[in-house]
Amino acid sequence: MIECIDHIAIKVSNLLASIHFYRKFGFEDIERVYFNHRQISMLEHKEGGTPKIELIQTDQEEPPEGRDSHHLAFLTRDLPETISHLKQQDIVIEKSMIRTGFNGTRFIFIYGPDREVIQIVESTANE
Repeated sequence: MIECIDHIAIKVSNLLASIHFYRKFGFEDIERVYFNHRQISMLEHKEGGTPKIELIQTDQEEPPEGRDSHHLAFLTRDLPETISHLKQQDIVIEKSMIRTGFNGTRFIFIYGPDREVIQIVESTANE
């Protein structure tokens, strides 16, 4: 099941300016990639722990259904088990599929009652 908040994703207009801003609060840029027309930086607090901050700068305008740039992400150790539990709770998985991210991490998206985007990320700590 869900263990903790993994990260909070924020869409930004200037990735470097945003990284500089969050450094003032003790966050460090731990990973930066270009993936699917997006520049992405994952920030982690220098004291460690969660949640992390994922900054996303897009190169193009996103359609309304591409709202996953803003999301709250929860961490789970067993994604299939979590999906089964969510379905028992009548929670619909977006596009009914498991996706794979740029670093091989498996995840799904669901929506909250106000269509807020929630990502469920499978932990890779056991690998």
